[in-house]
Amino acid sequence: MIFLSLINNVALIIALSIFYSFIIRRWKYGSRISQAISGFLFGVVAVVGMMNPLIVSPGLIFDGRSIIISVAGFIGGWVTALIAALMGIVYRTWIGGPGAIMGVSVIASSAAIGIAYHYIRRRRPHVAAPLYLIGFGIIVHICMLALTMTLPSGMRYEVFSNIAIPVILIYPLGTLLVCVVLLDLESRLQAEYALKKSEEKYRLVVENANEAILVAQDGLLKYINPMTLKILGYSDDLLTSRPFVEIIHPEDREKLFEAHIKRMRGEETQPVQQFRAIARDGTIRLADSHAIMISWEGKPATLNYITDITERRQAEEEKQLLEERLNRAEKMESLGLLAGGVAHDLNNVLG
Repeated sequence: MIFLSLINNVALIIALSIFYSFIIRRWKYGSRISQAISGFLFGVVAVVGMMNPLIVSPGLIFDGRSIIISVAGFIGGWVTALIAALMGIVYRTWIGGPGAIMGVSVIASSAAIGIAYHYIRRRRPHVAAPLYLIGFGIIVHICMLALTMTLPSGMRYEVFSNIAIPVILIYPLGTLLVCVVLLDLESRLQAEYALKKSEEKYRLVVENANEAILVAQDGLLKYINPMTLKILGYSDDLLTSRPFVEIIHPEDREKLFEAHIKRMRGEETQPVQQFRAIARDGTIRLADSHAIMISWEGKPATLNYITDITERRQAEEEKQLLEERLNRAEKMESLGLLAGGVAHDLNNVLG
């Protein structure tokens, strides 16, 4: 009977821990607000466990609070453990009875051991291995059994002898299972947070780039950075809702589309394609495009880096025109000097 009741209580704690894992994902992992909310949720789980206990006698109960409070400290640190422990202590004090002192002491010791193990894990991550977690659970529940000495003298030894073996056999395993569930959640949250930070960095780079960056797939533009919109003057909706060849000059469409198709097939093409794009105001923009194959939402696509070279080409043409004018002026000057020399020589001859 004792074994079955304790197993049911531990199963409830594990189920509530899984429910906790779904809720806590909504807040930023590792933040103070996340730790505080975690503490509240752990506290709720502990209280629910105390509402469904193994009742030894009126006011003397055993439940999974030692598991959940110790894990609160182990996973969340002192903020989480403190909030969860305070909630558990308030509820256990309200229940009262001859086991109140033991119950409150178990909550306090479980929180302290969990916090200590949390900081040990930060320095030595290997202690999160299953064998160490079993050891963690055993330490927590040896302390819990030791605290049976705070019970009234007439019941402490009887309670200890009845509860010791079931607690040592069941509760460390329950601690292990809850820790495994929450450590897996922790690792996934850390990976998601790291991925999000990485995406934010890349998005910052792409959105502030001085060249147009876009993703083309199935003849449409799937992503456009702000510089693309600035260069061409179109809205995002207008560009992504029409075939991308429509913004290419009619004379350049065939060669550029062929290069896109070849690249999608994995065939070799020129690394840089030069083309003319039609801006929204009708002006022609000259651009260099460098494209690479990528996977976008599970399908092949091209990532295109496009540099607007209109002003550079205009500057080059103006420079070339000035150089031609300078050359003509130098030639005219040379002819003038030559003509002057010939005239001077003729005057001397005719002199």
